[in-house]
Amino acid sequence: IHDLELIRFYSHDGAAKKHIQVDIQEKYCLRYFSKIIVHNEKMKNYLIGQGINENKLEILGIFDYLLSEELDKKRRGLHEPVIIAGNLSMEKAAYIRQLETISADFNLYGIGCKDVFADNIRYFGSFLAEQLPHVLKGSFGLVWDGDSVDICSGIFGRYMLYNNPHKISMFLACGFPVIIWSKAALADFVIKNQVGFVIDHVWEIPNKIAKMTDEEYQQMIEQVDKISIKLRRGTYLLSALKN
Repeated sequence: IHDLELIRFYSHDGAAKKHIQVDIQEKYCLRYFSKIIVHNEKMKNYLIGQGINENKLEILGIFDYLLSEELDKKRRGLHEPVIIAGNLSMEKAAYIRQLETISADFNLYGIGCKDVFADNIRYFGSFLAEQLPHVLKGSFGLVWDGDSVDICSGIFGRYMLYNNPHKISMFLACGFPVIIWSKAALADFVIKNQVGFVIDHVWEIPNKIAKMTDEEYQQMIEQVDKISIKLRRGTYLLSALKN
């Protein structure tokens, strides 16, 4: 599974937001696969609730991010800005328009970034997928979507309850620890593997980083490097296929 529209475009009460016909077709066709690789435990449980046979479902864990070349590790550091990368449009990441209220610096990379002007925000432009890992610079990669810095809201924010965002794989593959919404499906992965920290609100970031020592950050970096090797080699998909 890459994306599931039947999750992404439904609200919490099950009312269809859009693409109703696509959602119905998607649920119908899933029943005909002998095996389905799902993103994580929460997506698996959701599909079981939709009537998909549990024995068909294999958990991926996290998307791999294949990289063959080594990257410059000098581009990361505890006191560098927080990185935000990906689709920065109002539809998907309206929250970045509120970052000027946060007492932290942010480096932005991606498409759709318009009218974002603040002293604590620096926009570097958009890059091809193969270029982006070589230009990122910062302390942590922020994994957050939606309309607000208070909570991951809206269609794309709620989708994080079940989805494995590719951006977390990119950050980890590139050697950056991550900051992720505490209720996101991959929050458990971050905590278990000690590759970052979780937040309920974006405005918690400055305080959490301020309390972190250089030694603690370095320990986190060491854990990230272990996961990075796995992601760059395709370990998670190979493991799911073997099962």
